[in-house]
Amino acid sequence: MNKKLFVTTQGPHPPLRGTFALAALPPQVTGALRRSPQEGKENKDLPSPLGRGQGEGPELLQLFVLCCLALSIGCGKKDPVLARVGSRAVTASAFLREVEGVPFSSQTYLKSPSGRKELLELLIRRKIILAEAENRPPTQQGQTLLADLNRQYKNQQERLRLSYLEEKERLRVKEFTESLKKGPLNVTDEEVRTLWSNGKEVRASHILVSRRAQADEIRERISAGDKFEDLAKKHSEDTASAAKGGDAGYLLPGSLVPEFEKALFQMKTGEVSDVVTSPYGFHIIRRTGDRPLSGRPLNDALKSTLRQSLENQKLQTWFSTVRERHTVRIDEEKLNDVVFTAPSPSDPPGTPNPRQ
Repeated sequence: MNKKLFVTTQGPHPPLRGTFALAALPPQVTGALRRSPQEGKENKDLPSPLGRGQGEGPELLQLFVLCCLALSIGCGKKDPVLARVGSRAVTASAFLREVEGVPFSSQTYLKSPSGRKELLELLIRRKIILAEAENRPPTQQGQTLLADLNRQYKNQQERLRLSYLEEKERLRVKEFTESLKKGPLNVTDEEVRTLWSNGKEVRASHILVSRRAQADEIRERISAGDKFEDLAKKHSEDTASAAKGGDAGYLLPGSLVPEFEKALFQMKTGEVSDVVTSPYGFHIIRRTGDRPLSGRPLNDALKSTLRQSLENQKLQTWFSTVRERHTVRIDEEKLNDVVFTAPSPSDPPGTPNPRQ
């Protein structure tokens, strides 16, 4: 699907969609609107509040060596701080390492202004979850995992230090988010069936740009009679949907960023929204249809999708509450100044990345 609408994920780019990704914490950004459960099963590193997937363990040392070799900011240079969550900093070097862990096909999007903002938001969310996790002691299992991690790095040199700290952070984030899924994010079978019986999915198209002035101009052209599809193909930075005239497919509540979702589900079929602002840029949305969920058989696949949708809605509610407890400062100038390194000639497009 797309990259700019979803909070969980599906498609080559993931801006707005996603499985549990809304809470999403990197390491791989995909889709602009949502991230699909299927995609999450195929790639363990999809953005998720869980941070990493199942990759922790004996392969960490090799992973960290590769990460360190990929660092693009020299040790002797000052590392720009792109944002702060309380006392915790999101640095340019950490930002670039996350980009290096994303498939080559998605890196182009991440280098755009809206892509940079999306990835930074994911890193900020990781810091927020880490801050929440550190308010309580780790579980016995968590202590064991941390002990194993410490033993693996006992004899490592300074070149592994940054990667070690980041992996340790992901471990705490993963553990804490797992506890959330058993508490405030828990979804019951009854809730799933109720959503299936009463809910619907909405089909939408959108145009995403990074500048408000451009968004306003495009909206005026639509009002003047220009075709939405043509403008989407020409101007939208969500390349996955742009290729289809802006079509993002059928969307569920909880799979989108709040600003986009609120606007879409308040519209009537055929309506075009005013400019909608989200953390990823400026959207112009068109609602093109809807259909009842009860028209589809409630099989295991649909149950999983609906459970993820409900979980994402609860996650958004949780974030809206806890984010108020944390001071977030973003330096957009430094974010825009981040320099991306060119891919190695020996690694042509599509070459698997060690962190994938």
